[in-house]
Amino acid sequence: LAPGAEEQPGSIRLCLLASGSGPGATLFAHPDPLGDGGTFLLLGTLPERARAPKRRELALVIDRSGSMAGEKFEQVRGAAIEALRSLRTDETFQLVVFSGSVDTFTDGAQAAEPARIEAACQWLLELKPGGGTNISDALATVLRETPDPVVLPLVVLLTDGQPTVGLRDEAALTAAAQQLNVHGRRIHLLGVGHDVNAPLLDQLAHASAGTSQFAHPGEDAGAAFLHLASRLSLPRFTGIAIEAIGADGALDVAAIRERVPEVIEDAYEGEQTVLLGRYRKGATRLGFRVAGELDGEPLISRFEFDISGAALENAFVSRLWAQRRIAALVDHVRRQGAGTGAAAALSAELVEEVRMLSQRWGILSEYTAFLALEGTDLANEMVNRTALSSSLLNRAQRTRTGAAGVVQSVNQTRWRRGHRVDRLNRFLDEQLRENTVTRVQHVGERAFFLRGGKWVDTRLFEGGANAVAQLQLLTSVPFGSDGYRDFTKWLDARGLAGVLALSGDVLVEVQGRAVWVPRPKRNSAPAPEAAAGPPAEPMAASDDA
Repeated sequence: LAPGAEEQPGSIRLCLLASGSGPGATLFAHPDPLGDGGTFLLLGTLPERARAPKRRELALVIDRSGSMAGEKFEQVRGAAIEALRSLRTDETFQLVVFSGSVDTFTDGAQAAEPARIEAACQWLLELKPGGGTNISDALATVLRETPDPVVLPLVVLLTDGQPTVGLRDEAALTAAAQQLNVHGRRIHLLGVGHDVNAPLLDQLAHASAGTSQFAHPGEDAGAAFLHLASRLSLPRFTGIAIEAIGADGALDVAAIRERVPEVIEDAYEGEQTVLLGRYRKGATRLGFRVAGELDGEPLISRFEFDISGAALENAFVSRLWAQRRIAALVDHVRRQGAGTGAAAALSAELVEEVRMLSQRWGILSEYTAFLALEGTDLANEMVNRTALSSSLLNRAQRTRTGAAGVVQSVNQTRWRRGHRVDRLNRFLDEQLRENTVTRVQHVGERAFFLRGGKWVDTRLFEGGANAVAQLQLLTSVPFGSDGYRDFTKWLDARGLAGVLALSGDVLVEVQGRAVWVPRPKRNSAPAPEAAAGPPAEPMAASDDA
């Protein structure tokens, strides 16, 4: 299990795929309970490696500005030497260090022959930190070079600061890097400490199908650098493109929408390819064409799945999609803050989508945790949109550097790359403490917020002012009554039986009405029959009603 998985409530899904000569795939589908198509999760797996992995050109780009002096530079230099020595002799490398200016071991890529590797290591050992931080010229030095067309060109860049020399404007720097990167180099970033511009590093990486990660103050930067380089040592499936196709094999652009991620990262040894998205109403099949290079050889595979039996029990698919979709929307907000000098105006539609997804699926982050507070009126969509907009502007857009900027990037990576639903809604705060939101519970495709000691189905808050009226027109189903037994069957048929395990009274939306399920009192006899109508002051303790 992944670290922390033992703390997560919920079940484990195990999917076995028969091995073959090409990639394998399976698909989980969850129908939208409101009738608008559904959500899919496509998992791709790799066969056992039958030939040598794809050759790489590894460019190590290392910050040696004055702020790196001391233990940080020693750690990173040692890791870089180890990474160079791990290269195969048929691979190539570049070694670039930068401060206010840029220095290279040699011009262009060199074969990773033992003698050249040792010469590069000796060159590194003679370097001393000092000067400013010229990220733009360091990247340009690598990106301008034309790589061998048969290699996978990788850049691993480490920095502990913000640009102080060369291009310093965030938007201009990212635009220049994208314009220069005509050869499709994957840029992987490691930010050391909290003085970096985290959104800048994120954007440089994501625009090139690379990754970004961060070493917090006091952490071993060399170990983090080496871990990143080690992950990139065995590329398997690269240049991946996934398209939806019709039954005739032709591209079907309308088959899926709101896919995440938009750009598929390369898959390295031991990794899966994951694609989530929405499929249209009435669809009974989904077909995909998957193209790329498997261990350096071109490959195209086609997969077709019958989704006519899409199951409500697969609600985890929609929740995982919503989690990644929210991350993608917040990434867009963070990009808007680049180089503007002041926060850009947020799209009302974007803010509303983040609010709606967060509330409907019970997925709360540092930006939306306020929704779980007792005093938040979940039925007041306008007020909550305003609060969310303010949170996104002040944090996601305006906060670019420092602990708050780095922590947001770390939290975003958790959500953007998450392979499991985070039922605890965890996120780091600026003191690197992990926070969890305990006032939200997930049951099937429903989310329940704790209000006034009662777990309330979030669907009862949809519809604005009408939600308050719904909550005052309750149907009660006491424990042990005939109505209770019928209600449990209704819940079970929809994968919602877990509602009965919630610790407290529960309010569930059923066909536009609120059903009140009072928690049975200890040592009390079952009620002889269902009671109609609301209890006295059904939501008296709730600020929302």
